[in-house]
Amino acid sequence: MRFYAIFIALIIFILMIFSFFLNSVNSDSPFANQQYLDQRDDWQLIKSPTGTFKILNPDGSIITVPSEVNKEKCKMDEYPDIKGVSFNSDGKNVYATLWVNPILINQSVSYNQVRNSWISGGYQMPIDIPSVYDNGTDYVYRIEWNPRNHSWSQVLEERNLDSGGKNRIYGLINDSKDFYNSDRKYVTFLLNRSTVSLPDRYKIIFSTWGAFQNDEGHLCVITDTTSFIDIPPPQFNLSISDLPTYIRKGQKIDIPVHITSDSGINSQAILNAAYNDQLITLDINPEKVNIPPYSVGDSLLEIKALDSRYPAQVRLNATFSYASSPVLQGGSIISTPSINSIYKEIRFSLGILPELSLYDYVSNTLGTWGAAASQAIALITAAGGAVTAILVITTRLRGRQGQNDNEEK
Repeated sequence: MRFYAIFIALIIFILMIFSFFLNSVNSDSPFANQQYLDQRDDWQLIKSPTGTFKILNPDGSIITVPSEVNKEKCKMDEYPDIKGVSFNSDGKNVYATLWVNPILINQSVSYNQVRNSWISGGYQMPIDIPSVYDNGTDYVYRIEWNPRNHSWSQVLEERNLDSGGKNRIYGLINDSKDFYNSDRKYVTFLLNRSTVSLPDRYKIIFSTWGAFQNDEGHLCVITDTTSFIDIPPPQFNLSISDLPTYIRKGQKIDIPVHITSDSGINSQAILNAAYNDQLITLDINPEKVNIPPYSVGDSLLEIKALDSRYPAQVRLNATFSYASSPVLQGGSIISTPSINSIYKEIRFSLGILPELSLYDYVSNTLGTWGAAASQAIALITAAGGAVTAILVITTRLRGRQGQNDNEEK
């Protein structure tokens, strides 16, 4: 009977552990719709390191076109400029809408004589999963124009760590054409977590590119790229420590400020404080705090009390922003700063007591000396008691010794 009970308890324990493992592996992180704003007209010109590009014609032939190196010679009415990104998740899928001027591809049989018209283009969503041995983005979700069948294709690829090799293609994501809308100017992405090994946290980045031949027959290849975006959205926390209940007028104190981030992106916090400058002076050192990924940044509030009429109310806030994230694309380093920010605020009160008067100083001094004197007297009394006890014992011993000597005589 005891063996049976132990066996049942062991089975229940194994099931609990297995359930916990499944929940941890398949942990979902749903979140509401988020909006990311990108800078306007920040597209970049991609230059070929060899000076030429190869273009695939719809008829299957390949043409070689010289690369344009002067940005001023690459002007078009509708650039594929990213306005922003909105994205959300139900825990299993991430749904993203890329707000961009869609690329209308020229569908001529040959691009040899086509000028100032898009002949190639696409959209990408690289995916970076944190790794101990991280080496850049892990996957790329591509939406590109296929000139052979005059249609858009959606493909998920695993990045090849060898820059000279080809990516591993997982296949078409879906055949729906709803991802593209030229009238409403958006492109949509749908990513299932199971296709990228169920990561709990990862980063995505969006880019768009297009190519056309200018009046001189040179190929203008332009791109626009966002900064990295955390999935799920990052969490920041602003806190203080070692805050006393009160200080005295004229006293200076330092209050540590702590800023925590669970973002996988380098971020910066700009600190500001609102307070009554008739009651206190307040300096923030430093005001700008750089926070490494998944880490903590610190600052210090240096406060001096000026007046004790009222408690000092302080409102401390931090605006978090992302630094530029360099992206390697088409052989060029492209850096696009984000203009997004997150705001956090905390409030606290600090009591201010009047300065110590002469009477207070004397009382404190006497109190300190009094305490010391009391301790000294207690020690002396204790020592005196010990000496008296020793004398009594010695006297009694001598008395007994004298009595014994008289008896012997």
